[in-house]
Amino acid sequence: MSRVELSARYGKDSAQQFDSRECQNMVPSYYETGTGKGSYKYSSVWGYEHVEEIGRGDFFHGSYVVQPNKYSSSERLFCLNGLDLYEVFSNGTSTLRATLTGFINSDAIVRFADNGLVMCIVSGGGDAWFYDLSSASTASLITDPDFPSTVIDVVYIDTYFVWLEGRGSGNRIFISDNYATDPANCVNALDFTVAESQPDNAIRLMVLNGELLVFGNTTIEFYYNSGNVDFPFDINKGVTQNIGCFSPNSIVKMDNIIVFNGKTSASNNGIYVLSNYQLQEISDKYIVQALYGYSSTKMSSISLKEDFSYFYCFYLNNLMYCYDFSTGLWSTRTQENALGVTVPYGSRISSSFFGYNYFFSTAIIPINTVSNIFIQKKDIYTTDEVTNNTTLAPIEKINISRKLILPNISQENKNIQINRFEMDIQKGVGNVDDADPEISLSMSRDGGMTYGNARALKIGASGAYRGRVKASMLGTARDAVFKIESDSPVQQEWFCAYIDYEVMDE
Repeated sequence: MSRVELSARYGKDSAQQFDSRECQNMVPSYYETGTGKGSYKYSSVWGYEHVEEIGRGDFFHGSYVVQPNKYSSSERLFCLNGLDLYEVFSNGTSTLRATLTGFINSDAIVRFADNGLVMCIVSGGGDAWFYDLSSASTASLITDPDFPSTVIDVVYIDTYFVWLEGRGSGNRIFISDNYATDPANCVNALDFTVAESQPDNAIRLMVLNGELLVFGNTTIEFYYNSGNVDFPFDINKGVTQNIGCFSPNSIVKMDNIIVFNGKTSASNNGIYVLSNYQLQEISDKYIVQALYGYSSTKMSSISLKEDFSYFYCFYLNNLMYCYDFSTGLWSTRTQENALGVTVPYGSRISSSFFGYNYFFSTAIIPINTVSNIFIQKKDIYTTDEVTNNTTLAPIEKINISRKLILPNISQENKNIQINRFEMDIQKGVGNVDDADPEISLSMSRDGGMTYGNARALKIGASGAYRGRVKASMLGTARDAVFKIESDSPVQQEWFCAYIDYEVMDE
């Protein structure tokens, strides 16, 4: 029998009939050679469960983790739903800490930073607040007359909050007073600078390795603390990058690197990693193809940590594209709700807190807007979805739908007789949710354009480890493609496939 590697990609090639490979809701990883199990292993994505309904009629605007400080010996997780600031605890429950006075657009992503004393919240539309970390309920609108009127971002570095003005107000970069805490007196109107290497539009601030980074549309500038009495941050001219950020919501900091959707004036969009002044593109042609033609406002990104793997994930059209830094491989995730409507896996807003990934999801249902908190876990094989608009919107568990389309099998355009298909897969995984789980196998005879009826193949009740997952008498084809699917809520580990076939005489 011939072994077929499970080398499917995360998406389809434009020439589908000649290369139909596809992967959905399975995470690829390299497997040890010499085991007879193939070069790759595919594992099911983690599921997530509902833990808290946090509000109705408003949208989540962001989440933020405050690191341990003088007021807390452990990290603290906050999220903003409408104008309500909640603190979220390790079990996913929450409490309302403060209600902000001011305005936030319903679709705005807010920015957060803290100096250990207060947390600064920036709406993206001009309003900003200080939340007192020593108090349970004090949040105050910043009313300092010198505060810039159209702030779109905030970071903290070297005792200063740093604020970025919006484009219409000059794109200036302001710093706060040292350890600012007073919303009525926190900034001097003359304490600013302007990004200077190129006349591009500054869109985000980040802090990396002790330097202030200013992301523009065509450049990235680095500022260091020179101690200058007039303005303490000077540009490090020798390391300016001539590539900019296409989408401000694509920027994610992960330990000592920054990942973002970058673009030069002459290039297509791509995903880049910035580390120690060096840029590396991690997108391949399929990711570039997926990004092509989308506006910057339609993209958002999060990071996930699952076991020992770190993922950079971005959303486009309800599809999540995930890059695994441990393997350098891409995969995709998506989900359907109880009504069969495609929805994003997880949420466009997340935080890693106490070893778990927390999702903050707003569901728009016929009458109400409902906001919920979910926790992602390894041994969950379902996702929780809001199903309707009743007084207490019920949460329904939806099985994760996994799909893998294998590489085409052909022999110089000759007919082949396919005698048997066998799948090397983790068996004996039945559980209380599915005592007798299965995968489905369907075959295409025209290169992946259409498929015949699916066959159900059992993968073993709990403890039934010795069974074989196979199908026989599969007929003939010139260009055969096999599709494997499963929504059984059990552990799924797929290794490789074995196909017994012979070339027919013409």
